[in-house]
Amino acid sequence: MKYRYILLSLLFICFSCTKEVLFEEDDDSQTVNIESDYRNFYGITWVGNNDDNLAYAKQMGYDYIFYHWGMADHKLADSLKFYFETPQYDCYDREINRANSFTGEEKEYLSRFAALKDASLPFPENLARGWFFEPSYFSVEPDLQQQRVIDFLVDSILNRAASLERKDKGFEFGGYAWDVPQLYGDFWDTIQVSGGNQVTLAHWTGHDSGDKHPDVTHEYQTYSEGHAAFYRTLWKKTKERFPDARFIIEPWHPYDDWLRYIENRPDADELIPDLIVQEKDGIDFATDENILKSRLVDNSMLGCTSPNVFTEEGNRKIAGIAASRGSTFGWYGRFGGTGDMPEYTDIRQVPPRLKLIRVISIWENLHKTPLEKRNWDGETYSSPKACISKDVIYAIQPRTNKLFVVFLNSSGAVEIPELYSSADIYQTNDLFIETSITTTSIQINGNTMTLLDPSQTGKGFIIKQSQGN
Repeated sequence: MKYRYILLSLLFICFSCTKEVLFEEDDDSQTVNIESDYRNFYGITWVGNNDDNLAYAKQMGYDYIFYHWGMADHKLADSLKFYFETPQYDCYDREINRANSFTGEEKEYLSRFAALKDASLPFPENLARGWFFEPSYFSVEPDLQQQRVIDFLVDSILNRAASLERKDKGFEFGGYAWDVPQLYGDFWDTIQVSGGNQVTLAHWTGHDSGDKHPDVTHEYQTYSEGHAAFYRTLWKKTKERFPDARFIIEPWHPYDDWLRYIENRPDADELIPDLIVQEKDGIDFATDENILKSRLVDNSMLGCTSPNVFTEEGNRKIAGIAASRGSTFGWYGRFGGTGDMPEYTDIRQVPPRLKLIRVISIWENLHKTPLEKRNWDGETYSSPKACISKDVIYAIQPRTNKLFVVFLNSSGAVEIPELYSSADIYQTNDLFIETSITTTSIQINGNTMTLLDPSQTGKGFIIKQSQGN
């Protein structure tokens, strides 16, 4: 994943034995025509703005981005592929505010369309409650036990995907991603911030099924079966229309919240996405033996996008193990606001060390760095292209061969390859974009780069190969 922080003392030891490997000048390091990777996505969509998100995605070399309203016609959207996040939510008005008034037609439509907890109760108390936005303001979940609802959602999603493509500038549909994808649905007994709990429909009905409006038909006996049918139908029809589309899910825990529910199903192969990323903090995605024992995924199909980890050590351990196994560590939906991660609302607020460490694993995958050259000892990660230690993070960006660096303390040092020994050193702005050449922040002595100005600790730098080298 991210550029490894290295103690000066560790560096002399580490680089003395890895100097030839760490930045070896081979054909791969000079290749700029690197094919895109569906795992190379910038997943922020619930916060921020299109100007910053698109500019940052382009600077960091992302191939895919999560779609946000208005993005299709943005001047910076060219040559990117886009994912829809939880695409069904854009097909109907899912927000119910008890303080609002509803027409008879609106009440009848939602009572026939949405999952119900008790059809006999007056609207909107008959609706099974999804995510709460405020105490009286909650999400309506579709009744996926009805085939007509599934068909409506699938057709609507596909039509929306086609309508937002801008093939003339290379802005093309890339696939879908789901937060909280579990088959039994995302239902809540009350508002989360006041101690609410995620529940299943059984909380209200006694079994895995919603109550039924008297005028509709349930083709699927359980909500889980209907939800599985929705995924199967959508994925099949999407592949027919968009053959290169990919599917991503972000369960809290890859095994506990997804794989264990599908591994013994006859349609298990139809319910395996291209990538499963863990929302839970920690390294369970790499250490839970049940995940690989399911025989449904391998390490390249796993990763972490937890918004709950701020500390240097916590991020280093996730990034190091992910990069060493060919997995991923990135962003999904938001930057934080839970765990010990501050509630950043724009990429500009995110510290450079977090910006960098969340791309290292995918850069390693784009470089196709052999796994046997990706070394993680539990504290420090090193490879021919990158390093993550407690003192410095750095890595070579695919396609541009720019060297991205963040010094975490004044004793960090980077041994650089010969092509960078007379390079231009750039300071960067809040989007990690080069601003101006600096000659006072960093010095290069032979092949070793160190920080001159302690006030620049934690700042981002980019090293470009000098023209003519």
